[in-house]
Amino acid sequence: MRAAKEVTQCYMVTGDADFVLIVAVEDVEAFDVFLKTKLYINPNVRKFRSMITLDRVKFEPRILV
Repeated sequence: MRAAKEVTQCYMVTGDADFVLIVAVEDVEAFDVFLKTKLYINPNVRKFRSMITLDRVKFEPRILV
């Protein structure tokens, strides 16, 4: 995922999933290409779930000091 230009953020997490990816693409067709070329063919990916953003409610990037 480090080399995938579509992946803007990647987090290793606890719980039901091992990783959370933030993916930025132009449209649904580009997302489909991402799935087919990066996830479906990757033998290390057993399953995944997608969530598509409908609206940004809050976004406050900051550094905690």
